[in-house]
Amino acid sequence: MAHSRVEQLAQQLSVAKKPDSLRVLDCIGYICHPTKNDRALLYRLPSNPSPEKCQPISLFELLSPKKEAPKPTQTPSLESRFRLAALLAVSLLELHNVDWVHKSLNANNILFFTNENGGVDFSEPYIIGFDFSRPDKLGGISLTTRASPLDIYRHPETRGVTHSANEVQVYKKEFDVYSLGLILFEIGLWRRLDEFLKQNLTPQDFKERIVKYVERDMSLWMGETYKTAILHCLSGDYSEKIGTVALATEGNEEQMSQEGEDSSELEEQETNTRGLNGFYRHVVSELERCQCGKLERATY
Repeated sequence: MAHSRVEQLAQQLSVAKKPDSLRVLDCIGYICHPTKNDRALLYRLPSNPSPEKCQPISLFELLSPKKEAPKPTQTPSLESRFRLAALLAVSLLELHNVDWVHKSLNANNILFFTNENGGVDFSEPYIIGFDFSRPDKLGGISLTTRASPLDIYRHPETRGVTHSANEVQVYKKEFDVYSLGLILFEIGLWRRLDEFLKQNLTPQDFKERIVKYVERDMSLWMGETYKTAILHCLSGDYSEKIGTVALATEGNEEQMSQEGEDSSELEEQETNTRGLNGFYRHVVSELERCQCGKLERATY
């Protein structure tokens, strides 16, 4: 199953005409470890700047305290952070539109490439780390993720939970959106998420702690619209409410009975539609409205 998913994902990411708003690298194939059950996707480096001179650096590294950072980096401007947040949000929307969930969104899986002068262009992020990504289908099985310090980016419902090998697990798109909300939090304050950890916090306690910081501080640094978009991500309350009801009339009872057999699938499709519409309206479009000055390509 894992092998099949890697192959499907490699094919998806290798499509030549991907949407420009889907911020992923071009996949050129994958390799399998000769003795372990590990697989790795292979990517083509961006053509600009030249692959020979550009070096990858993650958002996690850029957010690191200066004593830990591999290279001191100036905090990007407000308009650059607005643009970065919107790019990541619309990219996740594109991924969800083709019914894939990422499952490992975190600052370490947001990648940039330095230019020839060693600067970082914050308008060119790439999402990587599709280790446990899978198609979002009814009854889909989630592979167990490895424990990691980056688990703090995962939704509380997915942390510290063990399942049997044959158990059907449901990973929701909203869990990816929750992880995005934590990344938006980092971008807004330009501080790494683990700086807000305290000992003995449960996953739910940590979520509530971050929500309090957002409610208290985020509008000061990024404005009310940005703050509200993050809160939608963290709460998962962005789904659109669709009030359409099918009415039984003479002659269509049999048809409705047949349709009832597929009610689970139809309900899943409706839930998916509500979620995508709500995510676009209450998060993506709102982040795209955030701006400060003229949005230009800014390199530091």
